[in-house]
Amino acid sequence: MNGNQKKIALVADWITHWGGAERVFVKLMKMYPEADIYTSVFFPTRPEFFKWRKIHKSFIHYLPFLNRRHKLCMLLRPLAFWSFNFRKYDIVISSSSAEAKGIHTNWKTKHVCYCHTPTRYLWSHSDAYRSFLEFWALNWLAKLVIPVAFKVMKKWDYRAAQRPDIFIANSATTQARIADFYNRESVVVYPFYNSNEQWIMNNEKWRIFNELNEQNESNKLNTNYFVCLGRIVPYKRFDLAIEACNELGYPLRIFTNTRNAESERLQKISGPTIEWIFDAPDAEVSRALEWAKGFIMPQEEDFGIVALEAMVHGAPVIAYGEGGATETVIHGQTGLLFSEQAPASLATALQRMDDIEWNHDFIREHGASFSEQRFEREMFEFIESTLAMKN
Repeated sequence: MNGNQKKIALVADWITHWGGAERVFVKLMKMYPEADIYTSVFFPTRPEFFKWRKIHKSFIHYLPFLNRRHKLCMLLRPLAFWSFNFRKYDIVISSSSAEAKGIHTNWKTKHVCYCHTPTRYLWSHSDAYRSFLEFWALNWLAKLVIPVAFKVMKKWDYRAAQRPDIFIANSATTQARIADFYNRESVVVYPFYNSNEQWIMNNEKWRIFNELNEQNESNKLNTNYFVCLGRIVPYKRFDLAIEACNELGYPLRIFTNTRNAESERLQKISGPTIEWIFDAPDAEVSRALEWAKGFIMPQEEDFGIVALEAMVHGAPVIAYGEGGATETVIHGQTGLLFSEQAPASLATALQRMDDIEWNHDFIREHGASFSEQRFEREMFEFIESTLAMKN
């Protein structure tokens, strides 16, 4: 589809940090270079991707104090997205795990929602969010307000989920949640690894590694460590990786850009083999993955793009065997799936790593099969079919 022939808008819940959902959104921007951008607040950590694009920000963006405090704006975002006018567009594509799917369009405008998951804090992970409040001195008030607010928001969220003409899920896991929570059908288009990075490893790395090991025992590279990577939030269960590696005495490198109460708590329980690395550039993370013994993903992800990034670097993924990991990790070939979200279960999987002769070429090829080209082709196909729908 030629984006110049149609008037298109792209909608994001918020643009404030950099993660898997943001990479997907930037890809949509590249697919539709003339599309206008709509979002509740716009404080990008990677502003270079948004140069020369027309950004429509909601009234929340201009509210002092609230605009940079994500959780405090929960009740305002439905109104923010309702306030946008999409009448002039032929198609609107929302990339959503929260309120962006609730935009209003008229019968002439087709709305495609690429859903990363039904709103986590209302449905699948409501209890986890209730137990981890970040309202500081106002936590006591939040405990009183949140039960009522969540009840109101769940009703709104369900109604909002009936508005898109078509749902595209980022995984079969998300597809099942869309059916369960929203009573909507959807199609699956998997996200992709970041193929544009120059630092993705290749076969030459393994040749150098083997030569160094054969030449001299003292030249052996340190590949005995594991890696964790991502934002520090409770559902990602970094605590499991820390406790398992503490128990086994295994080296673990944690890469994150998050500094909050949870990261401080986890640093306090980290033993001498746990290394915390904040705000590392992509190249440093890449090198760590290239030489790592494995990548630990102890959380249940909706999809888990970070697992693809690890596999593209040849790193086996040790993942909790629920959610998106079951769709990307081939047990015993590209990684290991452990059955319980408990330190002992993860520790057993980590100990099994030495029992398997990993085919790093196969691991890389499997990760690379989730390509941008496939994502683009499948998205175009479904969007074309949406435009062809009878009004």
